[in-house]
Amino acid sequence: MGERARRGKLEIVELPVHLRIVLKDAGGTREEEERGMYRYTPRGVCSRAIDIDLDGDKVARVEFVGGCDGNLKAVSKLIEGMTVEDVAAALEGNTCGRRATSCADQLVKGLREARQAAV
Repeated sequence: MGERARRGKLEIVELPVHLRIVLKDAGGTREEEERGMYRYTPRGVCSRAIDIDLDGDKVARVEFVGGCDGNLKAVSKLIEGMTVEDVAAALEGNTCGRRATSCADQLVKGLREARQAAV
């Protein structure tokens, strides 16, 4: 199923992206959240994964795993409510340093893949 790790009194359980379980220390209660997010694995960048939630053709939520935390949180906030093609017009082809791609460019690829998977 998933990997388990102990940190102090919390037990962290890694599960597939469609189901996330958070174990709370206080009282040992468990909160489950069903997630219909699509996980994209970017290539050639620091981010290890991009979790994408689309509402039709519009971005509902995006979460990056790894990468430049502050910048990617800002990008995620800025694109909420935008269409996939509006995000593509703004971010596609963006590079990072000497790389031929960037997390923003990979996000566009992930958004298009998520949209295609939903069809």
